[in-house]
Amino acid sequence: MQKTSELWKTLLTTPGTSRVYKFSVDGVEMGENTESGHSITHALFENLSIGNAQSASLHYEVYTDSIVSGQKIERFVRLENGMQISEWLPAGVFFVNTADVEDGLWTVEAVDAIRKANIPWIPEDGEEFPMPMNRVMELTAQIVGVEIDPRSEFESTYALDYPTEGYTIRNLWQYVATAHGGNIIITPEGKLLLVRMYGDRDQTTVKEGDYTSLVDNGNRPPVSRVTLMRDQSNGDTAGDDTGTEIKGTCFTATEEMATDILGRLSGIEYQAYSCSAAGLDPAAELGDAVDFGELQGIIFRIEDDGYGFPNLSCPGERMIDEKYPEDGPITSEMRRELGRARAEITKTASEITLMVQNRTNVISSDLNRLEENTNESLDSVNQSIQELTERVGLSVTPDQVEIAIEKKLTQGVDSVTTKTGFTFDDEGLTVSKTGSEMTTQVTEDGMTVSRSGTQVLVVDNQGVEATNLHAKTFLILAGKARLEPYGADRMGCFWIGG
Repeated sequence: MQKTSELWKTLLTTPGTSRVYKFSVDGVEMGENTESGHSITHALFENLSIGNAQSASLHYEVYTDSIVSGQKIERFVRLENGMQISEWLPAGVFFVNTADVEDGLWTVEAVDAIRKANIPWIPEDGEEFPMPMNRVMELTAQIVGVEIDPRSEFESTYALDYPTEGYTIRNLWQYVATAHGGNIIITPEGKLLLVRMYGDRDQTTVKEGDYTSLVDNGNRPPVSRVTLMRDQSNGDTAGDDTGTEIKGTCFTATEEMATDILGRLSGIEYQAYSCSAAGLDPAAELGDAVDFGELQGIIFRIEDDGYGFPNLSCPGERMIDEKYPEDGPITSEMRRELGRARAEITKTASEITLMVQNRTNVISSDLNRLEENTNESLDSVNQSIQELTERVGLSVTPDQVEIAIEKKLTQGVDSVTTKTGFTFDDEGLTVSKTGSEMTTQVTEDGMTVSRSGTQVLVVDNQGVEATNLHAKTFLILAGKARLEPYGADRMGCFWIGG
């Protein structure tokens, strides 16, 4: 629950008080008459569970000059009753996902910062693992650009191993939420908040009858079991089957963790309900307790159509049974396969990079010696090229190419680029580091070495072409003839073949 003034509290209980909203886009306030309509949906989960990081969504229609993807949209609300007007209260922070315009009216679909966390996390060198979960949250929140709500308390006693499976930051937030027996959301202020499924809660009241309808879907049986999955097949469970089972996923889950969470959730009964057009305090947040008079529940889902009287709900038995049990936080096979794909491509790319870097260094050294040292010949270059071809053939087998590249590229990865200037994509392997005048490209047809954009070495099925090739002592041609200086100002050609 957000903190509000005494005037706010007074207006909230005064008949005839209305809710008024305003928006700003990248800090520029939208005009009073520019909005055509908006709606918001936000939930802790789809099914009663822990370890979720649900993203809020905003549908916004506005007359303005321009809306650009990625722009920050802030929503605010205040209470008005005649001449009495309350303070503005944050009511959501979103980022433009898609935007379409017709006759000057922009239709915008926006999401909160949870969606911005759908990126892999590659820890910086020097970070130690296993890493305490509070440290994980601190580092990843900084990357996403969100502040952690001070009401969130993350344990330092629980830790996460190095994310080798290609997990996204959002995945890790879900794992941390599971370990703490809760779920992650972005608050109306735009901060990251851990909402635990146990403990004390802020409470708000919706006066009896201050809603269109209220349906009592019954109490869930008391929680009697907690099951934590590490992957699709392995996990730990604590408790028995006499009541409700709460599930979550954390790849470092332990039996002790499951037992600890059960100790906190055991015996809790969650009231299932659905309420339409509720006169809810706009300062209320997901996870707050709500008193309807005839029943008491928890706000697990909010659907606000922009008129200030949202629909509220907590899923009941039927809603929970609509999903398979394993459909929880990032445990679907698609997400798991995507993680494996990332890891496989990264591993293969690293092997290729290391191998080619080593061979490229050898070839570069050979080229330099050809220009500067009088004791080398083209034989060493040919040998290096042959070794490179064989090594690439051995390192990247047909199965690896098909499985690690072609199949996985269809899942959204179209190139692999390293910090050291290596790019592996449909153009082949390109080595070009910032600040270096040399560029090397290797494809299935051969290899090209360029200096400042000009080709100095080309190796293909026609042979080897080299520019500015210097041989100060001798040059062996096809193993049959040798060119070398003869006297002070003459050149001799000697037959050395059989």
